[in-house]
Amino acid sequence: MSGNAAATVEFDRAAKQYAGSEDYAIRDLSLTIPAGKLTIFIGPSGSGKTTAMRLVNRMIELTDGDVRVDGVSVKDRSPAELRRGIGYAIQQIGLFPHQTVAENIATVPKLIGWDDKRVKARTTELLELIGLEPELAKRYPAQLSGGQRQRVGVARALAADPPLLLMDEPFGAIDPITRGRLQEEFRRLQTELGKTVIFVTHDIDEALKLGDHIAVLRPGGELAQFATAEELVRDPADEFVEQFVGADRMIARLEWLTQVRGERT
Repeated sequence: MSGNAAATVEFDRAAKQYAGSEDYAIRDLSLTIPAGKLTIFIGPSGSGKTTAMRLVNRMIELTDGDVRVDGVSVKDRSPAELRRGIGYAIQQIGLFPHQTVAENIATVPKLIGWDDKRVKARTTELLELIGLEPELAKRYPAQLSGGQRQRVGVARALAADPPLLLMDEPFGAIDPITRGRLQEEFRRLQTELGKTVIFVTHDIDEALKLGDHIAVLRPGGELAQFATAEELVRDPADEFVEQFVGADRMIARLEWLTQVRGERT
């Protein structure tokens, strides 16, 4: 990954079979995730959506095929080197409880050798970007609300200005009102920063609301369709996609899509 420009991610017949299992979690997955766009991985339980995402930063190793980031195979980089250029945010947030908000955000910048002045400036910038008051920098995770902790998790993932961000059900544990607000704020943030984002969710409304492109995976980890939200609703590839997306409510969904996306323009 060169500089901090957004990265392109290519899955090339990627496959994953866990030890002791006869079935594949991901099978023959091929698609290209364009730079600077937010791509959703969605599917029912057992479709391998989280497995597919975690192949990108080698949290899970490939069984077959390849994943390339800006044309370079993930297998040609050490996991540590690879992960320094990839932000990672998960539902459980994973903040260090005995570190302050500022210290949590600074984790990766310090790891890669940023000096204290640069780290402090970046922390201040990110707190403003995610809508948290500067005084919260000195608080500990237990002193924050769930929504605030989720914001800090996103800030930490963005701290070293990575070209690629992986997000696994990042807003799944938040109450519906806060979740809706976080979705809107994150979409605005992604549009402003122009990062490449791979975002895993089980919520079709969240996928349609946020995604520039949506990859629908069927049980067994095979790609059913890769399309924009509008294409997915208007022209589902098969009966599985139609039922999963709820295309039987197509007119209502199209009206809703027009409304939520129109509010962002």
